[in-house]
Amino acid sequence: MEEFDVVILGAGISGIAAAMRAVELDAKVCLIERAKIGGRCVHKGLYPYRFMMDQLERKRMPRRVCDSVEASAAEPGADFTELFGRAETLSKSIAKMRQSQLESRGVRLINAPGVLVGSREIQIQILKRKRPSGVKV
Repeated sequence: MEEFDVVILGAGISGIAAAMRAVELDAKVCLIERAKIGGRCVHKGLYPYRFMMDQLERKRMPRRVCDSVEASAAEPGADFTELFGRAETLSKSIAKMRQSQLESRGVRLINAPGVLVGSREIQIQILKRKRPSGVKV
């Protein structure tokens, strides 16, 4: 069983910030994420939303969904499939950059579901091995 000074459940924006700060304070850190590094903000929230709004404003395209159907039929530049694809690419590159930053600072990243099972223990489910593992604080 591995032991760490700080174990963080969730690699969203707050979890990443907490891990980076703990490393600055010389803690041995483990960051556990069940899905994607960056969380909802990076993959479905603020980052892709702001990117798409910026792109729509640059092309002077309508923001409302009900206007978008008419716009995409009328304007050849209104390709929403491409826009969503570019937003997803941006999100993936931000997540990859954050992962690289964390790893370069010595944060142990575990991509698996984690559950708090005691005041100083978290159980994680390693999906490849199909057996529980433990992390101690």
